[in-house]
Amino acid sequence: MSPAHPLGEHRPRALDGHDGLPDPHGDLDGRGTGRRRSSWCTAFRFRSGSAWASSEGPWQHSVEGCQRTLTTELPALLKAAMENPEVTVSAVCGGSLVLAMAGLLVGRHATTHHMGLDMLDATGVHAVSARVVDDGDLVTGAGVTSGLDLGLYLLEREVGPRIAHAVEELFAHERRGTVWRNTGPQPARF
Repeated sequence: MSPAHPLGEHRPRALDGHDGLPDPHGDLDGRGTGRRRSSWCTAFRFRSGSAWASSEGPWQHSVEGCQRTLTTELPALLKAAMENPEVTVSAVCGGSLVLAMAGLLVGRHATTHHMGLDMLDATGVHAVSARVVDDGDLVTGAGVTSGLDLGLYLLEREVGPRIAHAVEELFAHERRGTVWRNTGPQPARF
């Protein structure tokens, strides 16, 4: 591992296997390093007082990583999933930003980590400050810890509350917050 990696030993592992580790099959990152490409879209480093959408500073690598993700085959795969009526797409934290930056969430309701809500809103998404947002075939979670809440909610929605409750007990996790849906009367502003 390169000591220059901003997350040190706590760097994220990408789902596609492109994790920046030495690549025995050659140079996959295209920079002559002999390492695999790394996905940084969920590599957020939260520091008190930091402006996350800044083009400089601790968020620069996260935003650049999300942008690099858009140059891979992932956006096309996500678009196909979003267009398939049999598929429910879910995303947590920076995953929502990747979908939004790919133009796949315009006009939809979604959430991401609270420090990224302005960026999400700037992409044409109806950004909602909630742990979990259900927009039909799109369900998003806020920060990384809301991922368990999102998973348990999907389990309840698709299989039922008894199974979801059993898994919740197995995980020793108590869900937090209300799942936001665009239904019901509009609340009065205070």
